[in-house]
Amino acid sequence: MNENMHGAALIDQVVARVRQDGWPTADAPDIAEAVPLAPEVIDRLRLPGGRALPPSLRRWLAFDSSWLGDIGWYDDEREPVFDGRALGATAEWMYGPGDAMVGLFADFEKLLPGPCLPLVGGSDSRRLLYWASPTAPGSTRCWSPTSTTCRTSP
Repeated sequence: MNENMHGAALIDQVVARVRQDGWPTADAPDIAEAVPLAPEVIDRLRLPGGRALPPSLRRWLAFDSSWLGDIGWYDDEREPVFDGRALGATAEWMYGPGDAMVGLFADFEKLLPGPCLPLVGGSDSRRLLYWASPTAPGSTRCWSPTSTTCRTSP
């Protein structure tokens, strides 16, 4: 594996591998058959805050969008909208109202006030895609409460 590969080129490799071998981990969604989004739907989509989709996400959605609704990215698969939710609201969606984890996530909203979207994986921990403006004071491009390393992407 080329550790310097990222973006659309990496997605192309992932798509090729999924087509060849299926999903290799238990954390991954069960894609029986990939369901691509129509190009005109992808063209209308915007990230939280109105930013354009990166080429990597456009490539993935052209391959499959079947599991993104299941993990909470949008409600209507015919007209998806990537609004995201604050950390507390995302935790409530993931764990259910009143769960102790909801309060822990909500405490981080002061540090990370932007919207986030849930990702697959995790049992005693969860993965989230956090959307922040890289130029906002105090923002971070990636964050993990369980890791001391962080990779950024252009």
